[in-house]
Amino acid sequence: MEQIGQVQQLWRYPVKSMAGEAVTEGALAADGMLGDRAFALLDVQAGRIVSAKNVRHFPDLLRCRAAFVAPVEQGSALPPVMIELPDGRTVRSDDPDVDRRLSAALGRDLRLVHEAPADYTVEQHHPDLADGTVAAGPGKTVATKLGSALFAQLGVPSPVAPGRLVDAFPLSLLSLSTLARLDGLQPESRFEPERFRMNVIVEPADPGAVEAAWIGRGMSLGPAVRVEVAIPAPRCVVVSRSQAGLAEDLGVLRALVRHNRLPVGPLGPVPCCGLYAVVTSFGMLRVGDAVALH
Repeated sequence: MEQIGQVQQLWRYPVKSMAGEAVTEGALAADGMLGDRAFALLDVQAGRIVSAKNVRHFPDLLRCRAAFVAPVEQGSALPPVMIELPDGRTVRSDDPDVDRRLSAALGRDLRLVHEAPADYTVEQHHPDLADGTVAAGPGKTVATKLGSALFAQLGVPSPVAPGRLVDAFPLSLLSLSTLARLDGLQPESRFEPERFRMNVIVEPADPGAVEAAWIGRGMSLGPAVRVEVAIPAPRCVVVSRSQAGLAEDLGVLRALVRHNRLPVGPLGPVPCCGLYAVVTSFGMLRVGDAVALH
C-alpha cells in the first residue's frame, strides 16, 4: 500500500440538503457512514424528495442545520435529530409536531421521512453552463432521478440499496489538494470543504496530488475501512449557494465548469469536485487516520 495522506475532516448530514455536523469519528458500513442522509423531507404535493438543488422552491433549506442529539453508535437505533430552522428556532425529529413546524418554516407541505420513494426523484435547478460562464439568471428546473432509481434508469446495478437517501454512491471523498488548485485558479472565490458536502476530507501528503488519479483504485481509510473509488462527483448549483456561513458565489461553479470537467459515464464531461466510492470493508474511521492506495 502507498500511504498518500490522512483524514483531515469527517462530515455527516443527518437530514438531506440541510447543513450537517463535523464529527471526530464515524462507523462505515456498506451503505456509507452511519447516520449520513438518514432523513429527508418529502414534498407532499409533488411526491418528491426535497433538495437544495431546487433553488426556486427551497431557497432556505441550506439555512437549516441538523445534528443528532446523542452519539451515533453502531448496532443501536439512531438517536433523534435536532433541526435548527432558518429563524434560529429548533425542532426534533421525534417531535409529534415536526412536519407542521418544518412546513411552516419552509413554505411547503412537507413530511420528514427515513426512506426515499421507489421512484426517487428530485427537482434540480440547472443554470446555463453552455459557454462556461454560469449565468446568474433563472436557468431551468428539471426532474432528476437519484439513488437506486438513477441506476435503474441507466440499466446498471445500483451501488446503493432502494430507499437510501444519498444522491448516487454510499460514500464521498474530497482531497484538499483539489480545493487548493481551484483556489489558485480563482482566488476571488472561497473553496471551503463545507460547500461540497462530502463525508471524508483527505489531507494529502503531496499537496500537488490529483484526486482523479484515485479513480478505479482501492483505498484504505484507517486500520479497518476499505473502499473502491468509483467515479468523480458531478457538481450542481448547490456548491454556489449560501450555506454554513458562506456567501452565495456562482464563481465556485464557474471554476468547476472551466477547470474541472471530467468524464462521468453516459453524462460525458461534467463539472466535478470530489469522488464517489463504495465501502468494501467496514469499521470505524477517525480524524487523523491514515489514507493509503492499494
